[in-house]
Amino acid sequence: MSVDFNPFLERGYRSPAYFCDREEETQLLIDYIKNRTNVTLFAFRRLGKTGLIKHCFYKLKKEKNLICIYVDIFDTTSKAEFINKLATAIYATFPPKNKLGKKVWQAIQSFRPVITFDELTGLPSVTLLLHNPNSKPIP
Repeated sequence: MSVDFNPFLERGYRSPAYFCDREEETQLLIDYIKNRTNVTLFAFRRLGKTGLIKHCFYKLKKEKNLICIYVDIFDTTSKAEFINKLATAIYATFPPKNKLGKKVWQAIQSFRPVITFDELTGLPSVTLLLHNPNSKPIP
């Protein structure tokens, strides 16, 4: 009895062995990321946008000065949900169990984030204010 299976993953990303084609798109997106160029991916649902992003992140793991964090905000309906998803993604990338994670979380705890949304575009903007718990507020 032979068992047929679908080689295309329907969820998640495992490795380049399960990712086919899209070499040009992968390289273009990697170039954009390395050059800090803004880019928007858009297409109908279920065409592999997330897979392409995660494939690029996998290939960028070797980069010393680059850390990739993926946050899917499609189902967020409020600022609180957005902040929760972002914090969860950061926590998953920098768990406080390891040395780098401890440093990242100590640095984050010294900042007070202020998140605002542009009234015209709806795009989020994050401002980090240095917070010293030992200082007294200025009247």
